[in-house]
Amino acid sequence: MAIKIEQSKDGTYKVRVWAKCLDIFGKRKTAQQSKIKTFSAAKKLAQELEAKLSEEEYERVLTFGELEKKYFDVRSAKMSPTTIGGGKSSRERILKFWANIPVNKINTKIAQEYVDFMLKSKKENGESYRNNTIKKDMHHINAVINWGVGRDYLEYNKIKRLDYPEEEAFEPTLLTAEKIGEVLAYLKRYCYNIYIPVLLYVTTGERRGEGLGLKNENVDMDNSIFKIRNNALMVHGKLIERDKLKSKSSKRNIAISDFVRSELEEHIKMNEGLDDDHICATIFLGRAPYPDYVSKKFKKIMKEVFNIDIRLHDLRHSFNQLAYENDIDLTTRSKMLGHASEEITNEIYSHFSATQSKKAVNIISNKITAGFGNAL
Repeated sequence: MAIKIEQSKDGTYKVRVWAKCLDIFGKRKTAQQSKIKTFSAAKKLAQELEAKLSEEEYERVLTFGELEKKYFDVRSAKMSPTTIGGGKSSRERILKFWANIPVNKINTKIAQEYVDFMLKSKKENGESYRNNTIKKDMHHINAVINWGVGRDYLEYNKIKRLDYPEEEAFEPTLLTAEKIGEVLAYLKRYCYNIYIPVLLYVTTGERRGEGLGLKNENVDMDNSIFKIRNNALMVHGKLIERDKLKSKSSKRNIAISDFVRSELEEHIKMNEGLDDDHICATIFLGRAPYPDYVSKKFKKIMKEVFNIDIRLHDLRHSFNQLAYENDIDLTTRSKMLGHASEEITNEIYSHFSATQSKKAVNIISNKITAGFGNAL
């Protein structure tokens, strides 16, 4: 029960009391009275209203499913299409377990049971999600409950610290410059529809949607610059184009190399008369390829032709790795990748390699060898 006593401008007091629980319509019962002369009288009246309201209130507690729907109805207007689309499957998975649990019964024990249930399901059913997916689920669950607390649907969040499994170490598949050259040559000859997108990813480090959203007006051939301003993405099988990128730092300019420039000039000439203003459009499709098509086609070709299991996003890692191994500084790499911070570039995208290891041991060994030779 919540009680509020406040003094009006005329010196009298106003009392308002809210019930703990919601009625059958999902509304919170309330009682109020104003023009009370003294604070003590207001306090006494508040107690009387509280007792009366307690007798009358209909004891109904929201389930998590009902609270989650209220949360989503309010918050979805502020969510991006990718968040809404990407969250659909996770929400369905979460609600299978949580939908009918009363929100006032949710505590650490129930939350830990969900974590353990997910781990068991993964082990027994071979689910494809990573352990980090469980943490994301719990982040959503906590967000819903905390929102409910803020809206007075429940008193407080009872979920405390949970025991999560350690996340499996993830290592992207990295391609050497030589292998990238082979792949590009194959795509240009046998799968031209994804050749230009892949060319952009391996030479500039662009994200998938940034490359496919790149329009002719964003390519300044005179100054050899790509202007990253648009994003192409898939939500439930539907193509969505936006001029909003992942973060403020994603809006950037990237230089065009001589090799890429010559390939683009050939590509643009080939596409003369094509009614599509995307740089990745091809005369074979009559438009730019869809993001999902590029990802699936690339993965299939790499597996069947090159016997390499690799994601399209790994090309972004490969770009950074090649720049790293060729002593391109961290700030430059981070800016080119459009990361919000250099820590992301350094901790997630930079991978110590045999090339770096060989370079390090040779530097040290050469110094030792010089001393060794002088001492003989």
